[in-house]
Amino acid sequence: MKQSIIAIVIARGGSIRLPRKNALPFCGQPLLAWSILQSKHSFNISHTFLSTDDDEIEAIGRIHGVEIIRRPDWPNPDKLSAGPVIEHAVLEIEKQHDFDSFIVLLPTSPIREPDNLDNMIKLFNKDRTKDVIPLYNPKEMVVYKRVQPNLCFMYLFDKNYRYLTIAGGCQITDKKRLLHNDVDSFDTEKETDVFLEENMEGGKLVNYYPFKWYQQFDIDDKDDFELCEILMERYILKGRGAGIYEEYAKSR
Repeated sequence: MKQSIIAIVIARGGSIRLPRKNALPFCGQPLLAWSILQSKHSFNISHTFLSTDDDEIEAIGRIHGVEIIRRPDWPNPDKLSAGPVIEHAVLEIEKQHDFDSFIVLLPTSPIREPDNLDNMIKLFNKDRTKDVIPLYNPKEMVVYKRVQPNLCFMYLFDKNYRYLTIAGGCQITDKKRLLHNDVDSFDTEKETDVFLEENMEGGKLVNYYPFKWYQQFDIDDKDDFELCEILMERYILKGRGAGIYEEYAKSR
């Protein structure tokens, strides 16, 4: 039986370093709209949901035809990690929809090729015992650890492609692995959360799908925003705008 995979885009209204960034115009669309478009034009995603706490973000989602999950009025939203947001969305969606797995999309990593999500899902379907994340594999990895202001030591040095870094802002997870934990009692006041603790567990193996160097950037401030807009246009859109995802969807 074919497994059902849904997408959950998580986008809040606030942002400390770049106010309202998820709603800002990015390559001709609100930033969060790109993740929605990428999901809706996938061949393998059955439904796309938007989890938000904001009216403007919700309105953008409705324009693009996604189902809305409104979050509770949680305290300290600036310090809230993605875990409780994902857990809440999964539990709410499960009340009305039957699905087996889900892919979480962060709007702040919009630089995705049209076929990236489908290729990640293909990898996931080969081995559903492990999550799938996108990673970039640089030739060299040099990391210094800061111990005091202006004082550090070399922590890691490698020139043999052995280390990877995050890219793409998405992850595929089997629903049973999330619900295996007691998510009904998740605590939004905790420093950590069930979802992140599970994924940060030492030695846990995950499958990864390789992304390109220009996909490793995440938007946190104005400089990131401007850089990612240049990279998105140069390497993904190439003058075609959102039509590149529509063309992909019609190519099947």
